[in-house]
Amino acid sequence: MMKYISVATWRDLGDGHLYHAGDPFPCDGREISAERIEALTSTQNKAGFALIRAVEEPDKENINDNGTTAEIAVKTAEKAVVEKKPTTARKPRATKAK
Repeated sequence: MMKYISVATWRDLGDGHLYHAGDPFPCDGREISAERIEALTSTQNKAGFALIRAVEEPDKENINDNGTTAEIAVKTAEKAVVEKKPTTARKPRATKAK
């Protein structure tokens, strides 16, 4: 079974549940029709943009000791190693004593 997560904050007009970005869809694990999934993953809904997206389930064999997949760990490490850009802020001017 494919899993889905919300990509925006929206209210499901079917059951009234409020979803925030990153929330699993559906919230209660029920089966959703293929037509409904198609509408929510495309622009063919009342919002006019995709509200959910499919997420890949991690390989059970590829999970690290801390519970993350190797792919997620690498992406996180890459984000942490961000080169610092030199600042362009000016140094404060010396003020004259009165």
